[in-house]
Amino acid sequence: MRESEAEFYIDAFVRDVKRYIYAPAIARRAQVAGVPVDPELLDGTNFLTVQAELTGLEFVSQVAGIPMVEFFKKYFPPEYSKHYHSLWQILRHGHVHLFVPKGVIEAGMTITGQDLWLHMDPEEMQARMDAPGGRGELLAQLKAKATHNGVHLDFIPDDKSPKDRYFVVCPQILYYDILGAVKQWRTDRDSNERVKARFQKGVQHVGEMTSWFEPKQRPKLIEELRALGVLPTTGPVVVVSPKVTPGSGGQQTSTWIG
Repeated sequence: MRESEAEFYIDAFVRDVKRYIYAPAIARRAQVAGVPVDPELLDGTNFLTVQAELTGLEFVSQVAGIPMVEFFKKYFPPEYSKHYHSLWQILRHGHVHLFVPKGVIEAGMTITGQDLWLHMDPEEMQARMDAPGGRGELLAQLKAKATHNGVHLDFIPDDKSPKDRYFVVCPQILYYDILGAVKQWRTDRDSNERVKARFQKGVQHVGEMTSWFEPKQRPKLIEELRALGVLPTTGPVVVVSPKVTPGSGGQQTSTWIG
């Protein structure tokens, strides 16, 4: 993988995050204008979209050459450091491995995820988030109005099971924080040689992890797959692999002669 490819994918990730922020507002405007709208768009998002964005953020941290925990501590608001474990276990691992929000057992409590979508104009919310102290003021106002005082990265009691808790995540705030984190990291990378060197090393590492389809890696991969019984012990191996060149599409078929 080249640095330009990494930039291409990061740009695509940023566009995807922005789409999830603005799509619900656009859908509501379309509905008011009498245009048929998918009800799911009006709901804003769900845990699957949150999981997708956390997975995209994981790619950014990998090419940045920065462990995910360190990336959160350095580029996200302070509360993420405290709740990183719950956020990652419930919303990232929960979906990737079980396709549902995973429960986390902590101090004898079962903690499950719950999302809260705010029906607020994106431009207004962005302006408030960008204003000095605006993010904290917005969260305080929302908490004052919310049931159980939970809005974002908050634990609230389960009415049906008082010993258990819900972990509340506000997707829009998470998305704005993701955009801010990526922007700040890019600023650091472009102005700090140490951060830039970690990026170059990270890109190289990700490239190595995804280089199994390169000719020099094929004999080793075939040998390992045959040893596991995944491939026949002899004969040609035909693999269909997607192209990853930015701007290209379709598939390419490679015949590996073992």
